[in-house]
Amino acid sequence: MVVLVSHGKNAFGAITTKGTTIAPPAAGTDEAENIDGANTVFVKRDFTETDVATYGAFDDLVLVIKPDEFISPLSRD
Repeated sequence: MVVLVSHGKNAFGAITTKGTTIAPPAAGTDEAENIDGANTVFVKRDFTETDVATYGAFDDLVLVIKPDEFISPLSRD
C-alpha cells in the first residue's frame, strides 16, 4: 500500500527544502496523526479550517493506493 500525504496550506508537519519540520499541530488532532510516524494509521477527511473539538482543523490531502490498484495494471501489461 502507498499513502501520499500533502500537508496542505498550513503545512503542519511538512519538511522544508532545508530539512526543517514545520511545527506540527497539537497532539491528538487528525493532522498530527498523519505525521506521527509511530504507526500506519492515516486520516483522510473533509477539509475544514474550523478548529473542530478533539480532531482540529484539517487541510491535509491524503491519497491511498491499495495493492490491487497498484499491481493489477502491471500484471495486465
